Amino acid sequence: MREVITLGAFILLIIGTFGLLLNEFAFDLGRVATLVFAIVNLIGLATLVVTYSRMRSKGKQKEDW
Repeated sequence: MREVITLGAFILLIIGTFGLLLNEFAFDLGRVATLVFAIVNLIGLATLVVTYSRMRSKGKQKEDW
């Protein structure tokens, strides 16, 4: 289950990053699109932080991934 959550977080980061880059350099969709892609990035980062902190608090090692 943790792998699925981590994969989802990375997918959110990829979508948010590419969305911001495309918005900046190709499309100029506006402020709302910029905020949406930034929020997607923040959700992805927060998910990774929570997953990492839970893994550390349970005493799991990197090899357990």
